[in-house]
Amino acid sequence: MLKNLLIRPADQKDLNDIAIFENRFFLNDCYSMRNLEEIFHNSNYQIIIVEYEQKNIAYLIYMKSVDFNEILKIGVDENYRNLKIGSLLIDLLKQKKQNILLEVSDLNTNALNFYLKHGFIKQNIRKRYYANGSDAILMIWKYNQT
Repeated sequence: MLKNLLIRPADQKDLNDIAIFENRFFLNDCYSMRNLEEIFHNSNYQIIIVEYEQKNIAYLIYMKSVDFNEILKIGVDENYRNLKIGSLLIDLLKQKKQNILLEVSDLNTNALNFYLKHGFIKQNIRKRYYANGSDAILMIWKYNQT
């Protein structure tokens, strides 16, 4: 784990970095700058930034609800992966003491394994949900499960 990480709510100026990450990480399923601006200005959503040496290296976008939070996107710069930064973001969200929902493509085995490692369970499958024909795996982490 890197030392001196700054974890903070995103500022308007961070949206460009997030848009660049989106294009690199999510290709055909990335948020546009307009999507990011709408999310940023909507109080039902939260964007968290991880900064290292004054450089944005990771982000988490989630939707807040009364009884759960839903992860929409989580991304870590390729140069900073496998340093537990994604785990740090998941742990931060777990501290909200609510169930956490998400969906992930069945083809994204790295993400599936990551979420399983963090106590998420497969709840449902949406067959051929994505444009490429892959299934969406709906997962949940239950706050009161431990």
